[in-house]
Amino acid sequence: MGVEIDTETAFEWLQKAAQQGDVRAIFRLGHCYIHGNGVLPDERLGAELYKKAGDEGSTIALVNLAICYLQGISVIKDEKQAVEMLELVSSKSNGLALNNLGYCYEFGIGVQR
Repeated sequence: MGVEIDTETAFEWLQKAAQQGDVRAIFRLGHCYIHGNGVLPDERLGAELYKKAGDEGSTIALVNLAICYLQGISVIKDEKQAVEMLELVSSKSNGLALNNLGYCYEFGIGVQR
């Protein structure tokens, strides 16, 4: 039922939406570049798009950017910066940020022990 998965066509539609300023599409393009969905992987560009979407108000983009900082994906690994981002997004009651922040505190990642 439905249509076959076509990540390249999906990527093209996301590009069009992002060019019109759709913040969700900018975030999704970042995800595509990080994971190579419909496009050759480019983690640096993916992280830049997460930042751009985050600057435009996307909390999920900021959570994903924080994960990039936690893991050193195309940015210099900076656990403290990641925790600061997660704390900022957690203040907006974002469950994914709260979960990741809890993980950081549980294992002493980017926080004082």
